[in-house]
Amino acid sequence: MAMSSEGQLYLVGGVDYKCYLSDIWVIDTKDEKLEWKLVEQKCNLKGRYTHDAILIDEKILLFGGGDGDWSASFDKIDAFDLNSQKLIQIQTLPDENHGYPHPRKFHSSVKNGNHVYIIGGWSKNNITLINSEENATIYGDVWKLSLIINEDKKFYIWTRTLSNLKMPLFFHTSAITPEGCVYTFGGCIDAESMYPSNKLQRFWVQPPELKQIAAFKLLIKNTHLIEEFQKREVKRLREKMEEQHNTTNQLKNSMKENKSEENFQEGDIEEGLHEEIEQNLRELLQTKPSRMFCGY
Repeated sequence: MAMSSEGQLYLVGGVDYKCYLSDIWVIDTKDEKLEWKLVEQKCNLKGRYTHDAILIDEKILLFGGGDGDWSASFDKIDAFDLNSQKLIQIQTLPDENHGYPHPRKFHSSVKNGNHVYIIGGWSKNNITLINSEENATIYGDVWKLSLIINEDKKFYIWTRTLSNLKMPLFFHTSAITPEGCVYTFGGCIDAESMYPSNKLQRFWVQPPELKQIAAFKLLIKNTHLIEEFQKREVKRLREKMEEQHNTTNQLKNSMKENKSEENFQEGDIEEGLHEEIEQNLRELLQTKPSRMFCGY
């Protein structure tokens, strides 16, 4: 799935108990009534699953995937243009030394600006790579597809990055932080037994800031700081909740004293209090690193 900048959620392809799917559905998340709508297509997309859909330059690019016998290549990428509402095919340029990524399924993808990273995966072929089985290959490589804009021309260029997973994986999931750190979790490390992994792997797609490096080093050598910070924040939130509770009681008593019971709704005050507490928790989660190291 991929989300447009206007809040439209697109679902492309997949599989059911009968066949591999190629249809495109959209739902507008801004509508009060959430309703799926089928996008009409003049030319059919080849059915596929285990692919990734990434939005870049107002186009939903489909990376990898396939059916039981076929895997999509990475030299020409199928895409859905949101502006024209048509399927197109994007010709990409290879890495100067390594060419294109091998076709694969069950990989993961993350986006960082105008760059898309393809991580790991699985393919059924005769290519001999890391962790190659008789009929399958598990990948631990990381590839980057970059959108390069030069005046009125646009190029999509592949780069084989220097990053590698410590354990080749497929069926895993990945996420990227705003600072450019990719975390990869789970997946399978053995194509025969499908043995699942519970390991968390990490790599950077861009150099971290010095404050980020210092923060990691500080926490590694002083793990007690996290516990102290959590205790301090719990105490601060508890005190704030008690203060809000006292303020609410004072407001209730004041309204009763003024004989405003007929217009007085306790539920409204309590609902507003809960919303404010939830907002405080969200702000705490968003600002936790800076709060920890700025002494707040």
